[in-house]
Amino acid sequence: VVDDAGVAVQAYELVMIRLEDSALGKIGVDDKRLHVEDPEGRFLAPGLSNAEWRVYALADGYSIPEPTLVTIPQSEDADAILISLEPAASASGVVLNPNGTPAANARVTIKRAAAGILAGISEDLKDASTMSDTSGHFSLERLHSGIIDLFAAADGYASSAPEAVTLVAGEETKGLKLSLRLGGTITGELFNKDGELTSNATIQVIKPDDYSTQLSKTDAEGSFRFENLEPGSWQVLGIPNLTGALDDSEGNQGGRAEILKDMEMSFVELADGAEEHVILGAPPEDPVTLSGIIRHHEEPVKGATLIFIIEGETTMPKI
Repeated sequence: VVDDAGVAVQAYELVMIRLEDSALGKIGVDDKRLHVEDPEGRFLAPGLSNAEWRVYALADGYSIPEPTLVTIPQSEDADAILISLEPAASASGVVLNPNGTPAANARVTIKRAAAGILAGISEDLKDASTMSDTSGHFSLERLHSGIIDLFAAADGYASSAPEAVTLVAGEETKGLKLSLRLGGTITGELFNKDGELTSNATIQVIKPDDYSTQLSKTDAEGSFRFENLEPGSWQVLGIPNLTGALDDSEGNQGGRAEILKDMEMSFVELADGAEEHVILGAPPEDPVTLSGIIRHHEEPVKGATLIFIIEGETTMPKI
């Protein structure tokens, strides 16, 4: 292990994460740690099982590096693993309440810019985070150089807007200000396909730009409420019988199709500090019964999905 000038790092902790395949790609399943002190920065890690491993070297004064991928067993002529550490960057500043006063006990978190929907799911060493002190001050250390998005969050508020920060190795970025937002509120009611208000139904709100989500249940009167949501676009889903649809008992053949059939959906543009009311589904107005047969090559088709689109309207289609 060496620094960015090629000089040996004499004391560090070696972290080795064993990987396994999953539906989300390679994920870490267990780890081994080894404290190393060597004047030439060399290490020997015995007893590793045959697998792929992510290897990190963590040392005081240096940033958390990108992992080195190692396959065990190594070939006999494999070169020695070289891990290069760069001087740590840091970022500091203050978190403010919506009224401009310092916000104590707010969590400040970083995430690499343009990380993508699944970024970080299979990573082992999480992005740095810290809490603001009584004066709202925060400091993040041992950061890697590059562009990050910085957020602050606290109970009772929506998180701050992302602050893009360019970190330079060995330097501190000071004077950052993260302002918590009042957040918006979404309320509403859910009607089922029979036009009845539905209690104990699952309501999900999703922010399409980063897929952040919250779940809740309707009350005895079919109403729901979400508070402290970030401003922006939200998708609201109502699922009257999620638990029953996912029941894997022998008599239940509906599954995912039942979820889609009964699901109601709407979209909301939410301003900071505003409240929007959503009606999912609707009471029936002059209901009409439609029946028919679906055929494929003259043979009846069982289990097909029907989608009804109301001509000239912008409402979501009925499934």
